[in-house]
Amino acid sequence: MIQSLDLYHILISKLNLETSRIPISSQIETWLNEAVHLLWLRMYPKLDRDEEGRKFFSYYIRSYETNIFASPIVPLGDNSVYINIPVGCIKVLQESCILTKQSPNKEIHDIHAPEAPGYEDGFLPPEPSEDPNYKNVIVIDNEQPSEVEQVVAKVKPITYDEYNINKNNPFKKPYLWNDDGLAWRIDNGSRHEIIFPKDTFILKYKCIYLNEIEKIDLLNNSVINIPAEYSGIIINLALEFAFGRRNVEEQSEEQPKEKQVQQEEQVKNEKQTEE
Repeated sequence: MIQSLDLYHILISKLNLETSRIPISSQIETWLNEAVHLLWLRMYPKLDRDEEGRKFFSYYIRSYETNIFASPIVPLGDNSVYINIPVGCIKVLQESCILTKQSPNKEIHDIHAPEAPGYEDGFLPPEPSEDPNYKNVIVIDNEQPSEVEQVVAKVKPITYDEYNINKNNPFKKPYLWNDDGLAWRIDNGSRHEIIFPKDTFILKYKCIYLNEIEKIDLLNNSVINIPAEYSGIIINLALEFAFGRRNVEEQSEEQPKEKQVQQEEQVKNEKQTEE
């Protein structure tokens, strides 16, 4: 883990060696955030490729599961629900859901009820008068009767075009056969619709996802959870941003001076011509 102020002090000392001009803290914070972001982009291709990538992103790979769903007013598929993927999720790495052909034990809450669990899970709008796009919130009991056979099904993310092309294709559309199954996920803004076979029920959604990296916050001395050995790389990248922008600033400051000299020389030449 790396603390923001540690990076700040190292960067300040490096800048002191190169120039007497010290930028304000907000400028340094911007350079550090851009450096961390660039490092993140460079490491991302290594996520599934080698041990270095897995170690770098180890803190940001998280798991999530929910048994709270919302019924869409106008479902896209024959059978679907809305779920919420966690805030900060950049990419879902692996996902699945548990399906059954038996009606499970569940609680159904009115969409406008203040005690509805959807308020905690972000399904509901700020004002009940607004169209929430959902009929109700469904909470599936964690414990189900033994006769409710549960099947772990794969979840495949698709586009609207893929949905329209394959929705009637028996070889590609969602299915539930014995101990195997398939569901689709379509993203629509902050809502994520899970489409599963007709005459089946969803009990739970699970995923492993990559979470976004923290921001450098000097005021609160935030911590970014990447290995400490990458501190030097972050500092070097921040210096590249710092001196790259500094050169631009110095050029913009020199341009008016150069223009003034050119004008003075032009006036001098004109006087000599007149003489």
